[in-house]
Amino acid sequence: MAYITKPGKHGTLYLYRIVYRNDGPDDLQRFTWRTYAYDTEHALNKFYDGPADDGWKAVSIARAQQQRHLETTHDLE
Repeated sequence: MAYITKPGKHGTLYLYRIVYRNDGPDDLQRFTWRTYAYDTEHALNKFYDGPADDGWKAVSIARAQQQRHLETTHDLE
């Protein structure tokens, strides 16, 4: 599997794709946010330290690959 990576201060950083929604009554729209992180937990921590303060909730997370159809998505709900 060819993950999208870059060197980080403490090892390899992977590009993560987080799908999120409004955490309220109007939750039909989904949005995507991407970030480099060392692992899933690090990526979710970065998400919740950022846009989640505005009432967003992560729906799923996937480590980005060169060929997106090979990505394995992990549902968070």
